[in-house]
Amino acid sequence: MLVLLVYLSGEGNGFLGRVEIEELGKAYHCPVRAKERLALVEDCGKDFVWRLAYAKLAGKIISEGNLGEIEVLMADPYFKEDHTGFAVNVWKLNTEVDSSELKKKFGDLISGKPNLSNPREIFDLFVKEKRIWITRRIWENDPKDFAGRHPQRKPVFHPTSLKPKIARWLINLSGLKPGQSLLDPFCGVGGILVEAGLLGIKSTGVELDKRWAEGARRNLEYYGIENARIINGDFFKWENGQYDAIVTDLPYGRSSKMRGEMLNFYGQAFEKFAEHSNKAVIMGPMDLEATLKRCGWNVKRKLSLPVHKSLKRWVHICLR
Repeated sequence: MLVLLVYLSGEGNGFLGRVEIEELGKAYHCPVRAKERLALVEDCGKDFVWRLAYAKLAGKIISEGNLGEIEVLMADPYFKEDHTGFAVNVWKLNTEVDSSELKKKFGDLISGKPNLSNPREIFDLFVKEKRIWITRRIWENDPKDFAGRHPQRKPVFHPTSLKPKIARWLINLSGLKPGQSLLDPFCGVGGILVEAGLLGIKSTGVELDKRWAEGARRNLEYYGIENARIINGDFFKWENGQYDAIVTDLPYGRSSKMRGEMLNFYGQAFEKFAEHSNKAVIMGPMDLEATLKRCGWNVKRKLSLPVHKSLKRWVHICLR
């Protein structure tokens, strides 16, 4: 059985990436073993690694073992095949190793000439302590992809819009698959809906403010999203639809004096959520576990997401 190795992004020493790949693994019934910035996933993981937000790359494990036995590891007939046009990278995880020497040794043991400028295939060598994993890359996260959908680059900008990487992460925490349905009851200009649409997820967004509802439509159209709809109206008066999950970034007030009012507002929202789904991924400005529990939600997982030095958001993965 083939196994994939996924190299996670460095935020929180891989914490955000570990949570994300673990939740997707459960949804796809694909075993995941994640520690620090490395995740081992059975080959079924190729069905979802491409959608990860907090991961750098993924590859199929060709060989693994003791770093001092690389000659034995590369005695596999696979490495005797012609790999002309290859390139090799070394990734060191809390390990002191001479990358240049390791690359040279790999090049001496593999059949074929390298091509560093335009490689046909890329081998990634992951070294942790005295262990090495040799992988053949199958996917790489392109930072330009998310950068092209930064809130300020969209046709309609709102200052509270989520960055696309965070929006994608929240959706992945829900475990939704292509063809399933998502509801964002406070969609703003549609940041979550855009990412959902790109993943093949059918989405509905509700937005009270007519300006932002129209902005969401324009943003969806700009990115060619056709499997989404925008409802301009009051979510609390809206009665239509059942969804596989709710994914939302709650509206919030900046003044601490508004805390009591906002908790009351959130409580009403959480009760209303239950009319539309039995699963929700909710991001808010504070720990809302107690309020969610009072409204009948079971908080399966609670996470804090640093926004900058003095600000963080709380994320709650909930079931009914």
